[in-house]
Amino acid sequence: MSREPVTTKRIDSQQSFHPQFDDATADTVLSSNQGTLFRMHSVTLRATSGLLRLFLSDPKPTNTGGDPASPPDLTNLSLTTTVDMSTDVISLPFDDVPIQRVLLLVSAQPTEPWSSFEELEAAINVMEYLDTPGPLTFVRASCFMPVFSSQPIRLYGLGSKFGWNEVTEHAAVLTLSLNLLPSSTSDDNQNLEEQLTRLSSGALYKLLKFHRLRRDTFRNLMYSVEIFGVGNATQINCPCGTEVNNSCWRELRARLVWETDQNPSGATILSPEMEEMEESAKCWKAKCSRCGSLYYNRIETLKNIRSCVGKLPQAP
Repeated sequence: MSREPVTTKRIDSQQSFHPQFDDATADTVLSSNQGTLFRMHSVTLRATSGLLRLFLSDPKPTNTGGDPASPPDLTNLSLTTTVDMSTDVISLPFDDVPIQRVLLLVSAQPTEPWSSFEELEAAINVMEYLDTPGPLTFVRASCFMPVFSSQPIRLYGLGSKFGWNEVTEHAAVLTLSLNLLPSSTSDDNQNLEEQLTRLSSGALYKLLKFHRLRRDTFRNLMYSVEIFGVGNATQINCPCGTEVNNSCWRELRARLVWETDQNPSGATILSPEMEEMEESAKCWKAKCSRCGSLYYNRIETLKNIRSCVGKLPQAP
């Protein structure tokens, strides 16, 4: 992410310290863009933040107030609960909540579970700005929490951005219940389009290719003569000698391939809804016009169809 320059300012008499970050022995003060102050030990900040390590080791900040000819001295901080108004404060361009979350993580204090993707992304923005690899490792482990499963494309984008392969693969599988190229223009589809456009071109291509590979693999399996010998045979006769009419099987096969295109997870095919499809009913009733023998063994055919779903690629 693009990083604004680190700046300092003087403490305003109206500013107050965050109750969890008001240690009188701390020697560094940070401020949110809402004006809340956070006391932190510089040794902690230097150990956990690449940006503040450089800044505090060689303080040459941009002073946004006071005499520009007199750079602020970040070591001249009060060690009492009442801070001198001349104390310099390091300004962070973020709200209180994400700053609080990141500072809790770098100082090894307990945190509440993530409640939303918006909360996670706001904290990640602070982590990227401050260059804090430790909290990002915590985020990486948190990506498998159920709270993020409802937004798999955002999760996939996050994993792709940081090169977290296990997160990317996990999220890619979660996206299989989505049609990434819907024909309608509903609000849900517009939201889907917005999330997809936020992905990098490489990540988007890989995800679309994964969905397409699932569909094409399923189609190849459904057309296999080895798996569906009767339905896919070029020419086959009923035991009575009458040629089998496979038109019902071809209709069902086309419908299932279409369903896989719409929902690459295969959930529709594996659900009881498949039995209610018109094409299914016609296929199971198809029989020889001469001897009345059923063309297809329903139980065996369903078993083979479900086996095809299980053979589909499981990762991009």
